[in-house]
Amino acid sequence: AFLLIKSLLLIKELFGNSQSSEVTARLQKMSSKLRNQTTVGDATKYINELEDFYEGKPQAIYLNRALEDLADYSNDSEAIDYLEKAFLEPLDEEAMRRIAIYSAQAGLAVAVSPFVAIDMLFALWRCLKMIDDVSQVYGIRPSLPNRLRLLKQVINYLLVTGATEFIIDQVFD
Repeated sequence: AFLLIKSLLLIKELFGNSQSSEVTARLQKMSSKLRNQTTVGDATKYINELEDFYEGKPQAIYLNRALEDLADYSNDSEAIDYLEKAFLEPLDEEAMRRIAIYSAQAGLAVAVSPFVAIDMLFALWRCLKMIDDVSQVYGIRPSLPNRLRLLKQVINYLLVTGATEFIIDQVFD
């Protein structure tokens, strides 16, 4: 019975994280709509949803700091621009820093290794770790279907890269 309950909880966790993706998609759509509006007050719903999404997450501290400095006379477009600069840009910078680290690690390993198959496996492992790491920066946990879709994209990329590397090696040999 214990294993069954634990298995059900794991399945719920893997498939249940799609809510995170749905919320982020909705927030992105709202921000795109608000960016082009000079109305005042419509951004309140967006801000409330943003606060709800980040509640209890480490990013909430940075969001709250940004919201404290948001001018109360800002129109909706200005509020979205401000939140992008004050809240999302630092997250983007951290994500890019982490991507650079993973890219450097993969590049170094590929440069040292003489075997294409090992290069591809290492790159796959680092890509999957990078996806998890970057997701954490934004407070998102990809669901299993999203992970599988990302895995498929990474494998397709690696197959093309590996085939290209193999062909180049054959030409030089």
